[in-house]
Amino acid sequence: MFTDSLLNQVLQAIQSPPHTASPPFVQQLTLSVEPQPEVLRLCEWKDGDEPVCGKPITHESTPGHLSEHGIRDMSRDEPTTCLWVGCKRKKPMNRESITRHVRYVHVGERRRIN
Repeated sequence: MFTDSLLNQVLQAIQSPPHTASPPFVQQLTLSVEPQPEVLRLCEWKDGDEPVCGKPITHESTPGHLSEHGIRDMSRDEPTTCLWVGCKRKKPMNRESITRHVRYVHVGERRRIN
């Protein structure tokens, strides 16, 4: 939660002419929104008696990788459940939702706010 003092500092920094230096906390806020390096995880998808996949998966490769598990071949609205080892979500999802779910829950990427 912002204190009045911190809020005043932020307002002063925003209203300062561009040639003045920003307070350190503003610089930290700016640095925190820089793009993060891509997270590389090993896929833990396990379908029935098959072994755990174990192949590398990233935020960008998720849709293509999930196609190896039959997700891309399904219709857009066909319900499917997440087969990631240890996943607590048992409610069925559609193709787009499961791709988003795997990206943000299992691959570990945070949702991007643009």
